[in-house]
Amino acid sequence: MYTNYKFTGKTSYTIKVNNRSKKPIEITAKRLLKTYASTKVSGKKSATIQFSNIKHDTEFYIVFEGKDQDFDGYIK
Repeated sequence: MYTNYKFTGKTSYTIKVNNRSKKPIEITAKRLLKTYASTKVSGKKSATIQFSNIKHDTEFYIVFEGKDQDFDGYIK
């Protein structure tokens, strides 16, 4: 699943994910040909991704991959 919003306008981001599923999910901040940050969150766990290696005018998406996805969180 991709976010339907392109993120842009900042040079650093924090992504917090609470995985409520029993199955792991992988979260990736990326453009078509470049990945800025990625992590795997085990079932029933939480994780925070922080990255700052991005230009303020760069547009990117957040990708959520995994089976039986059930999660919440925020991006700031």
